[in-house]
Parts: sequence; C-alpha cells; structure tokens
Amino acid sequence: AWPEDDKSRFYLATAYEEREDLEGALGHFAAIPEKSKYFVSAQVHRAYILNRQEKPAEAIDVLQAALQSGSQAETSEVYLMLASLYEANEEYEKAMGVVEDGLRDDPGEAMPWAVLDRLLQLVPADNVQLDELDLQSHERIFEQATDEAGARSIERGNDADFNDARFWELRHNFLPCS
Repeated sequence: AWPEDDKSRFYLATAYEEREDLEGALGHFAAIPEKSKYFVSAQVHRAYILNRQEKPAEAIDVLQAALQSGSQAETSEVYLMLASLYEANEEYEKAMGVVEDGLRDDPGEAMPWAVLDRLLQLVPADNVQLDELDLQSHERIFEQATDEAGARSIERGNDADFNDARFWELRHNFLPCS
C-alpha cells in the first residue's frame, strides 16, 4: 500500500463520480477504511450517489454509519445531508431529530460546529468567527472559526491584539458592542 493509499483511492473515486461511473465510484468510496481521515467524506459521497440512484434508504444507512464511526470530521455535513434525506422522504420527526443531534455536535465549551457551518452557508463570507470575551478582566476566553475551505480552529487565551489596552477601549466605545 502507498503511504497515501486512502487519499489516492478517494481521489480516484471522485474521478469515477465525475465521469458518471457511479458504481466504480461507490466501490472505491466503500473501500476507504473507517480509520482513514477520508472515511466520513467518502461516506457523504456514497450517500449522495445512492440518493441519485433513488436508493434513499441505503443513503441514510451509510450516513448513520458515518456518524457512528466516532470521527469528528465533517459531521455537520453528514447531519445536514441526513436531515435532507429524511425531509425528502417526508419523515419530518426524524429530520428534526437529526438537526437537534447536529446542534449538539460539541467541540467543548465552544459553539457547536454545525451552527458555525450553517452560519457560513447563510452569510456571504470567507469565514465565520466567534469570540468569547471576559469583559471585566479584559481576556479572550476562546476564538472559534471556520472557513469556506472547511478549516476549523479554536484558540484559547489572549494574543497580541487582546493584550493591547487600546483594543478594550475601542471595543467598549464601539456602539454595537456596548
């Protein structure tokens, strides 16, 4: 096996998918092991193809297995697609349950990633960032961000901007923040 065998298989599968060889794509996506960082994304592609082939029940099974894999990669996309499949099947209670589960997609004390991902879809922006600030002690508790490429970050504590007294003065005097 090559060092990046899963990556190669993933890109080979996407090439099959783009050429409309859906069975070939399904086979390669299915061969990506659960321990791979490409697993969840491969399952999303599988579900998309199965849904295109009018096999929504199989697509739902694939997405549920992806959620149970324990991987935190791209879970908001899985929740969103799963809810959409349930909605298309007029299984509204299940769709709402999936949305509620997605909102509990918990990165710790920060905002659920599903919320930031959805916000990024709704707001025309390159990235979405949330800062939690302790206004009395002039400290940043954390900064959480995601961008349109899917990069995510959580930083804790102050950086140079937050150690600058001028930042806190301007922040306090800025009308929307007061």
